[in-house]
Amino acid sequence: MSYIKNATELCRKLLSYRWAMYMLKAFAIVAALYLFAKAAPFLPLLVIGLFWAVLSAVSSLGFAYQVVVRKMHRQLILEEGGRLSKLNNGRIFWLIAGFVVSAVCVAGIIFEAPKWDSGEWLIVLLSVPLYAGVFAAMQMVLRGEMRQPFRTARLVAWSCGIVGVLLCALFAMLVFMQPAATFESADAAFLAAEQPFAQSPSVLLSELGKLTALVDGLTAYGMAKAAEASFAGYVIARLVVAASALFGVASLLGFCSLKGSELRCVFLPLENRGEGSVRRPIAKRYVALVVALPLCLAALFLAADFKTAEVSQTGEFTMAEKIVRDQVGIAAYLIDGKYYDQLAVEELMGDIKARSEGLSERFESEVTPLINASFDARLANVDSYLDWYYSLPADYERLAKLVTGSVESYASEQFEAKIEEGIDDSQIEDKLEEFSGQAEALKSEFEARLADCELAGVPDWLLTVQEMPRADLFSDSLEPTEKLLEAPERFGISATAGAAGGMLGKKLVEKVLKKEFFGKIVGRISSALTTRVAGGAAGAAAGSIVPGIGTIAGFAAGTAIGIGADYGMLKLDEAQNREIYKQEIVDAIEEQRAETLAAVQVGG
Repeated sequence: MSYIKNATELCRKLLSYRWAMYMLKAFAIVAALYLFAKAAPFLPLLVIGLFWAVLSAVSSLGFAYQVVVRKMHRQLILEEGGRLSKLNNGRIFWLIAGFVVSAVCVAGIIFEAPKWDSGEWLIVLLSVPLYAGVFAAMQMVLRGEMRQPFRTARLVAWSCGIVGVLLCALFAMLVFMQPAATFESADAAFLAAEQPFAQSPSVLLSELGKLTALVDGLTAYGMAKAAEASFAGYVIARLVVAASALFGVASLLGFCSLKGSELRCVFLPLENRGEGSVRRPIAKRYVALVVALPLCLAALFLAADFKTAEVSQTGEFTMAEKIVRDQVGIAAYLIDGKYYDQLAVEELMGDIKARSEGLSERFESEVTPLINASFDARLANVDSYLDWYYSLPADYERLAKLVTGSVESYASEQFEAKIEEGIDDSQIEDKLEEFSGQAEALKSEFEARLADCELAGVPDWLLTVQEMPRADLFSDSLEPTEKLLEAPERFGISATAGAAGGMLGKKLVEKVLKKEFFGKIVGRISSALTTRVAGGAAGAAAGSIVPGIGTIAGFAAGTAIGIGADYGMLKLDEAQNREIYKQEIVDAIEEQRAETLAAVQVGG
C-alpha cells in the first residue's frame, strides 16, 4: 500500500501548479533553442546577440540562486550588522562571475545546437519530463529532512546532476547505435566538421565557427583513432565532449523548476529568517546589474563583430584562417585549373609508377625470350637459304625473273621467304596485345583515380597550392607505361594488325638489301644475262652458213655453253663468297635482333 501511496503522491506533485509552470518554461526554452539552431546561420547580428545575452542571463539566475542560498546558510552563524555579515550580504562578484560562466556555456550551446541531429534533439526533449520526475522523487526522499529554502536548492542541484548523468547515459546509447566515423587525416576530419555559421552575417561567428570546426575536427580525428583501438573508448570520448552541453541543458531545466518567489531571493538582502526574507524589498542595484550584464554582452558582441570584420579585410587571411591553416592546411596541386589533394596524388603516382614499372619488367622478361627464339630460328635458316641460292634451278629462276621484274624485289622476296620459313611470331603478337591492353587499362585507371583526388568543397584559404603541368604528372608516373604502349611502333610491330612476324622479316630484308653482297648478286645476274645474249649471237652467226639450222644450232650451242659457264661461275662464286655472304646475313640478323631487343627494353 505504501508504494501505491507514494506513486499517488508523486503524480499529485507532478500535476501541481509548480510543475505546470515548469513544463511551460522548459518547453519554451527547448523550442527557442530548436528554432534558433535552425535559423542561427541566417539571423541578423542583433538577434543573435540578444538571444545569447538573454539566455545567458536566464542561466546565470539559477547559478546565482545556489550562491545566495549558500550565503543564507552562512548568514545564520553571523551577527546581523557585523562586518562579516555585510561582506557575506554582497553578491556583485558572484552575479558577474555566474553571468560570465553562463555566457560561455550558452555560447557552447549556440555553436553545438545547430549540429544536433534528431536523436540528440529527442534526448533534449525527453530531458524536460525526466527532470520533473527526478525532482519529485528526490523531494519525497528529502521530505522532513531539510528546511526551506535549503531543501529546494539541494533538490535543484542534485536533480540537475542526476539528470545530466542520465542524459549522458542516453547519449552513450545513441552513440552505440551509430557506426564510428573514420577519417584518413586531421584535415579530412576538419572538412567533415559542420560549420553552420560559415555563411553567417556575423564575421565573428564565422571566425569562431572555423576555430570550433578545427577543435571538432581534431577531436573527431582523435576519437576515430580511438574507435579503431577500442569502440568503448570512442564512446567515452564522445561522451566527454558532449557532457558539457548535456549538463548545460540540465542547468537550464534547473532554472525552469524555480518559482518566481525563489528567484526573487537573488535580489533580496540576507536575513537570519529563512523564507521570511522573501518579503523584504529587493536590492535595486542587483536588479540593475542583472539587466546591465546582458545588455553589455550584446553591445560587446556587436562591437567585437565589427572589429573582426574590419581586421579580416586587412590581410590575405583572417586570424582564424591562419590558425586553421597552421594546423590542418591542405597541400594541393593545381592541375589544369583544378585543385587536387597533394598527398593523395603523390600516393597515387607512387602506386601507378610501381605498377607501371612492374608491368614493363614483366613485358620485357616474357617477350625477350620469344624474340631471341625468333631470331635464332632465322639464323638456322641462313644455310638453307644459301643452299637454295647456290643451286642451278634457283639461278635460272632468277634469270627468268630478271626479264619480267626487278632483281632487287625478287631477291628480297626470295630472301624473306627462305629466312622466314617455319617462323611463327604469333606469340609475340599475343604478348604485345596483352600488355598493350594492360598498359591502356593502367592509364585509364590513373585518370579515374586522379579524378577522385580532386578537392571539392574546400575553401581556397585552406589550400597551400603548387602548380603542376599535366604532362609532368603523367611523364613521372606513367613513363614506363607510355614506353610500353610505344614499343610495337618502335620495333615495327603492330599488335592490332597481327603482323609481327611479317614486320620483323621486312625490317630484316630492308637491312640486308643495304649490304654489299646483294649488289654483287645483282651484278652477277646481269653478267649471266650478257653471257646468254652472247651465246645467242654466236648461234645466229653459225646459222648464216646453214640457213635455218644454223640459227637453232647457234642458240643451242650458246645455251650449252651458257649452262656450263653458269654452273662453273655459280660454284666458283660459292667457293669464294658463301662464307662472306653468310657472315653478312648473320651480322644483319644480329643487328636487327639487337635493335628489336632495345625496343623491348621499355623499362630502361
